[in-house]
Amino acid sequence: MKTIHIEITSHEKLVDITQTVRAYISEMRIKDGFVQIQIPERTSAVFISVNDDWRLERELFEKINRLMPKYDGMKFTGWTTANVKASLFGLSLQVMIQDGTLKKKKNQSI
Repeated sequence: MKTIHIEITSHEKLVDITQTVRAYISEMRIKDGFVQIQIPERTSAVFISVNDDWRLERELFEKINRLMPKYDGMKFTGWTTANVKASLFGLSLQVMIQDGTLKKKKNQSI
């Protein structure tokens, strides 16, 4: 098991960790199996998404914030909203490895 720390400088940000996961697979010499990615922070999430659309980050946050705004009128919704958003995407992800390579489409990233 390996712990990787990622510093986020914005309250909403997509971070591509695909290369980090690939490096771990190579370092551990995993040939076939699964890699389990777990996010311990309750206001963060992990998922696989397309990586060939430059609008993804902006549009993703526009849509999710329309569904669950940070403010209800003038009232701040607190950390509850961030927790629910993270729960929708998931705090863990399992990705298959075959012949030492992540099984995902070339235009997908973690």
